[in-house]
Amino acid sequence: DKNRIEERLNLVEAFVEDSELRQSLQEDLLRRFPDLNRLAKKFQKQTATLQDCYRIYQAVNQLPSVVQTLEKYQGAHQMFLIAVFATPVNELINDFSRFQELVETTLDIDRTSTR
Repeated sequence: DKNRIEERLNLVEAFVEDSELRQSLQEDLLRRFPDLNRLAKKFQKQTATLQDCYRIYQAVNQLPSVVQTLEKYQGAHQMFLIAVFATPVNELINDFSRFQELVETTLDIDRTSTR
């Protein structure tokens, strides 16, 4: 539908016009993200390991930095970018808070992150 196409074009324009935003997200933040699709499939098949839980934990811990980077955008599509990305990601952070607590109480995070 036409509105969805225009929304997508606005998002593309926001990332094209702000190379610092794009570079910060792509090179500094998202590059370290695990393959969430692959991990989700492992959880669906019930074959996920403790290491997979830790990878999800690491990704969730990076989400606040993603939101902060998105909120720095000052271009023409600022409100749209916040509505489409920043707000839903903040909701994910809240949804995963219990998971984070569980991982932190189950694993020795200091020991795990040095491996």
